Amino acid sequence: APEPLRLLRWLRRLSDGYVLHDEDVWLKAEGPVSIGLMSELREDSPPMAVLSLRGPKAAQVLSAWAGKAPPEAGRVGKLGDVLVIARPAPLTKGYDLLVEKTRAAACWSQLVEAGAQPVGWHSATEILGDDWLAREQHAQQLVDPTKPFFVGRKKFLEKTEKPHSDAKAFRFEAAKSEPKHTCLYERHLELTKRKNMVPFAGWQMPVQYSGILEEHKAVRTAMGLFDVSHMGVLEFAGPGAERFLDLVTTNYVPMLAPGQAHYSYLLAPDGRCIDDIIVYRLERDRFMVVVNAANADEDAAWLKGILEQRWAVDEKEPFIRIAERVEMRNLKDPAECGELARGTLRCRDRGLFRSSFAWLSRSHSERPWAG
Repeated sequence: APEPLRLLRWLRRLSDGYVLHDEDVWLKAEGPVSIGLMSELREDSPPMAVLSLRGPKAAQVLSAWAGKAPPEAGRVGKLGDVLVIARPAPLTKGYDLLVEKTRAAACWSQLVEAGAQPVGWHSATEILGDDWLAREQHAQQLVDPTKPFFVGRKKFLEKTEKPHSDAKAFRFEAAKSEPKHTCLYERHLELTKRKNMVPFAGWQMPVQYSGILEEHKAVRTAMGLFDVSHMGVLEFAGPGAERFLDLVTTNYVPMLAPGQAHYSYLLAPDGRCIDDIIVYRLERDRFMVVVNAANADEDAAWLKGILEQRWAVDEKEPFIRIAERVEMRNLKDPAECGELARGTLRCRDRGLFRSSFAWLSRSHSERPWAG
């Protein structure tokens, strides 16, 4: 079969998960996606043709034809109704033009008038073929062995030199400190005896109010209110947030729609469970992760270290990097969270939490509290 059709079938089968591409039968390329030949007529778009410009004057000719500067190397832009793909820097400089087939002849003539020299296919086969091949001096830039996965990666790395890495094995030692107080600490003291305020996961928390039996009954038959503000809350934002969280947690993050959440795990490279967490998708590129209070500092150190490429995410291949554009913030840290956290602290200091939750006073309700 012609090469484009073979490639099309291979990509479609990868997308649908119908072919094996690794010894791990559970490993799958992301999909499914719609894959088609742009040269063929489709319902959503007309058939397209590709014209290629190569040579030291390619940018000059393209600018003269379009009347404005072409996109930079490795970028894509529109010049009129023509999609212009600027070649990536590791390859020979030049441009590929994606144009409707019905306009291809006119574009060809206009480019010749602007100074382009037509090149026959005998020369084109050698020039363009050599241009696309991963020549030895380009191999390092065309294949990135630090990527966590690509089809054929394992076999490729068997034949190439492994890159150096300064990433270290993750180590964490919790700092010793006095138990912290939540913003409702003073309110708890008013509602229960001081002896019922006990250390829990590094925080001073109420172990009970009216009594264990009564509180269980309240939760099962009416309503129980819990203070869970000791939990750790992290935010991840940016175009790489989904990819990053999908790689460092065990559940499938792309399945989440904005407003949805799921239960998941954070695992260390050796398979140890660092923590069980809840991942919330707030917007397309913004997530909130709630972690257990006892593990909050370790979770933050692990995730921040991965973003800064200080920790090895694979024991056998420490050179693997998760290089995503992500902003990570601790939403309970005023220094990281900005005005939102500072406003919360002002509310606490002014006693606004107490006035806002005055309706919860036991004198106004017969419902027992749940500690």
